[in-house]
Amino acid sequence: MTPLQQIYNLLRTNSEKLSDDSIFGGKIGSAIISAFVSTDNISEDSLTALNGLLDFRKGDISIEVWKLWIVATLLENQIINLPNGYNFEQLVREAISQSRIYCYYSPVKLTRDLMLYPFGLVSLKALKLIDGIPFYSLVEWIVLFMRDCEYFLTRSVPHIHDHTTIKASVLHSTLRFMQLAEFQKVYPWKAHQLQELIKEMRYDRNGSRPVDNYILDYMIGKRTAKHVWSEKETGYIGTIAFIYDMPELFADVFRPIDVSDTQVDNLVGIGLGLLSNSINGTKL
Repeated sequence: MTPLQQIYNLLRTNSEKLSDDSIFGGKIGSAIISAFVSTDNISEDSLTALNGLLDFRKGDISIEVWKLWIVATLLENQIINLPNGYNFEQLVREAISQSRIYCYYSPVKLTRDLMLYPFGLVSLKALKLIDGIPFYSLVEWIVLFMRDCEYFLTRSVPHIHDHTTIKASVLHSTLRFMQLAEFQKVYPWKAHQLQELIKEMRYDRNGSRPVDNYILDYMIGKRTAKHVWSEKETGYIGTIAFIYDMPELFADVFRPIDVSDTQVDNLVGIGLGLLSNSINGTKL
């Protein structure tokens, strides 16, 4: 039995121990592992029961914004069909609308708790699954998200935001957005320009978590010293590797673990890291 299958089995029997609904060590992260690993068919009832996965009008934006990303990922991999009455383009509109409302009232467009910029990543994932007029409408929203990023990367808001002391987590999430935007040919000139800006930016390295410093250094190609990360940090890297579609990021830090002796929320992130490699044909 592979480590990923062992993690799946443990999460099935210990899901009540997960503290929240997030993809970061929570029930949504556990659900996506189950969706990929389980040999059972995912019914329409099961899909709608995944922690309100198709309702984008409740909860904190730090959790809600990932729901569309997960639905898009499951559709992209042909794991689910949407239940009757649900339309993917409508889900996109609802999720984008909620994120824009949040961004409108926030002078700095970042998730409240995670200090990431997921909006562009989520929109690019959804863009792969729509066409026609909705495609071009979503491209316009993505360009607006790029404008948001350029604003908080280059300007300060008195008493609220200092762009010269920005955190590493903000930079690596924004950098991945720009890398994928350039790859998908969405305003590639601006995407490339902002990548170059991020690579040279001053940021609060001492105030950032070492694990976020490591991810940023890895992504911009700086030589990173070998480091043995804690299971919690390894789980965080695993989740980031999965949502950034960078399995090699997790492969470089993974070391065999005793899954039966690992805290259940850490298992979620480690499982997502293993899953990202499994999808890409790499066995760890």
